[in-house]
Amino acid sequence: MPSAALPSRIASCAAVPCGTYGIDGAADLEARGLYHFLYLHPSGRFLMAGEWAHNESSRAAGQWTVHGGAVTLTGSAHVETNQGRWDVPYRRVFRQTGTAGRTRLEPEPEKNRFGMLGWPNAYEFKSPRADPPMPGGKIPRDEAGLLALIAALASAPTGATR
Repeated sequence: MPSAALPSRIASCAAVPCGTYGIDGAADLEARGLYHFLYLHPSGRFLMAGEWAHNESSRAAGQWTVHGGAVTLTGSAHVETNQGRWDVPYRRVFRQTGTAGRTRLEPEPEKNRFGMLGWPNAYEFKSPRADPPMPGGKIPRDEAGLLALIAALASAPTGATR
């Protein structure tokens, strides 16, 4: 149970809708073979994925929290590009914006060291279900499979460049 002293710093589906978020402009990007996926689970775990055929296949997983309109993702990033692979600690902050029924998570500007996981476009809420747009079933659609993938990625060591 979270500490009573930190109620605004936990994951909260009342403050931010839990489920699938897609990148703003996804249709145009997907037509070029670029896919983005962000999933916020009610347990406070998250998975972010980026795919670009023959160029990049990257994942980040860990915990998400909410505080004062900011959604913070903290965990591990596993970036694999055609220019190299690296595992690093992952932390990104998003500001929640939008109107009722249309939640957007706008990333705070930062130097991108996360490949597609550091994409500058906003993410828009799409569905309370896990609905990854990735081709070839690279991300599980079932909750148990997603949580197992999140746990495996979040516990993997970081700091290695391969």
